[in-house]
Amino acid sequence: MRKDSTLALLVGKRDLTGERRVREQDRGNPLAASSTLNRHTEIGYIRPLQADCRG
Repeated sequence: MRKDSTLALLVGKRDLTGERRVREQDRGNPLAASSTLNRHTEIGYIRPLQADCRG
């Protein structure tokens, strides 16, 4: 799921390939890992989806 460029486009990411991610180990992955997404839903973290403001 984290490598899905189509999903990245649908949620408003600007970097669809993940090549501009800050951490080298995350480059090539446009989205967060599923564990990160699960953590946000477990703690009730809800906010409107935003484009990546780093560019």
